[in-house]
Amino acid sequence: MSEPQKEQELTRSMNVSYSEPPLPRASLVIWIVGIGLVIFFIWAWVFKLEEVSTGTGKVIPSSKEQVIQSLEGGILTKLNVQEGDIVQKGEILAQLDPTRFASNVGESRSLLISAQATAARLRAEVNGTPLVFP
Repeated sequence: MSEPQKEQELTRSMNVSYSEPPLPRASLVIWIVGIGLVIFFIWAWVFKLEEVSTGTGKVIPSSKEQVIQSLEGGILTKLNVQEGDIVQKGEILAQLDPTRFASNVGESRSLLISAQATAARLRAEVNGTPLVFP
């Protein structure tokens, strides 16, 4: 190829590349990014953000109040203190109705006796001795 033909070929290929439309997906992506940026800048200009700051510190309670709760629920029979009273360590603050707890103790004793009887029966079977309940 001669020099003028090379120039013509180069010019023709440049014209072809300029005359082809851009890819539709690329154009769509460019438009979406552009619109997104415009929306972001409008949002940043219009809306105000709350100021955020961080730091270190120490939590100090305003008083030495403490929430006191019972581990077991029950019926309150007597309240020995009032709100605002100063109490000492070991002082009885309230009394609960013992009926519920007494029934729990009775039930637990029954379960213990039953378990002991079962253990005695199994020992007698294993050892081949006569059954003797504790």
